Amino acid sequence: MKSLALSFLSALLLVFSFPPADVWILAWGGFVPLFIALENKSFKESFCLSWFSGFLFFFGLLHWIHFVTWAGMVVLVLYLSLYFALFGAGICLLKKRWFLGVPFLWVFLEGLRSSLFTGFGWGLLGYSQWRFLPLIQIADLTGAYGVSFLVVLGNVVFYQLLRRRTQGKRLFISLLVFIFLFSSALGYGKTRLAPLPLPTFSASVVQGNIPQDLKWDVSVQDLIMKKYERLTRAVAGNHPDAIFWPETSVPGFLPDEEPLLERLLAISRDSKTYLLVGSPWVEEGLVYNSALLLKEGKILQRYDKLHLVPFGEFIPFEKTFPKLREWIFTGDFHAGKGAMVFRHPKGTFSVLICFEDVFPSLVRRFAEGSDFMVNITNDAWFGKSGAPFQHAQASVFRAIENRRSVLRVGNTGYTCLIDPAGRILRRLEIGSEPLFVTGFRTWDVPLFKEKSFYSRHGDLFGWLCTVTTFLGIALSLKTKPPRDAVDEQ
Repeated sequence: MKSLALSFLSALLLVFSFPPADVWILAWGGFVPLFIALENKSFKESFCLSWFSGFLFFFGLLHWIHFVTWAGMVVLVLYLSLYFALFGAGICLLKKRWFLGVPFLWVFLEGLRSSLFTGFGWGLLGYSQWRFLPLIQIADLTGAYGVSFLVVLGNVVFYQLLRRRTQGKRLFISLLVFIFLFSSALGYGKTRLAPLPLPTFSASVVQGNIPQDLKWDVSVQDLIMKKYERLTRAVAGNHPDAIFWPETSVPGFLPDEEPLLERLLAISRDSKTYLLVGSPWVEEGLVYNSALLLKEGKILQRYDKLHLVPFGEFIPFEKTFPKLREWIFTGDFHAGKGAMVFRHPKGTFSVLICFEDVFPSLVRRFAEGSDFMVNITNDAWFGKSGAPFQHAQASVFRAIENRRSVLRVGNTGYTCLIDPAGRILRRLEIGSEPLFVTGFRTWDVPLFKEKSFYSRHGDLFGWLCTVTTFLGIALSLKTKPPRDAVDEQ
């Protein structure tokens, strides 16, 4: 019973380190209760206790998915919990000799869940530190995984100090390694946060604040378009380089609905500038979630979303199990064929639709050839929950990893401007409320054109952790601990 309580406590601390509570410092000790619970436990017990902690953590983190689907939320949480279970099982193997291998194991598992079965990299541990700007600058070297590594390492050292299970030289080495890496990260971060004179791109954002239950109601289509017309007309008076609408802001299917298309083209002409909008697009009988760039009443470029949301925009394995469509009510979108760089006289940009910004390797491809990135999204599905802020965490890390500004444009928020150092320079809010408000803003987007180490080389750190994890486990399985070896857990 005590072990279950400790596993529960770990989950609670980790949940509260993420939005909406957002107490980032809790992540630095969040695993300690679980480590204590795993002391002297068998492989099976370690697996089960960690699975229990993982289930509670992901349920607390992702409970807002129930606004879309209860069944999908439960299935997803059950699946994600397995990565916690594998973490506990891995600790059971590694603790024989090499407990400092635990951070490598955690990063390997984060990378695995970010890529396996289309991937779901939401809520990486490093994201909890999104407010700790000096520390997270190392993401342009290691990706977000480097920050996750440091947080887990901090938990390991904290545990060792608390339980005093590692004495003398080993404890000294663990502490020394952590202090060196932590202080080096802070020193590096300080240099990367130094202000730089950068050229800018004048971008206007429009937050329509359309309730999800009205977005596709044909009877209010005219009202929605009138709202976007009014907001666009008002912000065009600021003479921006471009105006940006959110994901699926056009309430219909283009180009099939010709009156709606003509109305959109007229708005483009009247704005007298570039206009980027989100809209469903139908081509050859297939529906895409698209971003359209317009100028003077003409569609210049179109990007079709590449990475679709499982159970939100498509049903996985539907071709194998066609009856799933009868049980699950969801969209039937098709994935696009490639990344797109949008061209503008003042600068190039790429558009990430919805949760595409959650995938570091995908965003790295988009950043190639782009002066800044735009994330258009619709988080209206999830109400006033932590979802929009958790989503923004990913954008902060993508900005740092690629040293590119990220302009976020949400239907109901969180609409903001993030600079190449991950600073949230501006956000659209009324009073202090950024969610479910209507408005527009014009901001100067900093343009940083140099490529980061991460942009050039990708997840080298993640692969290093993968190789190290397998070597560590192989060594632990192959060799027996000496008689006088202590349990380094």
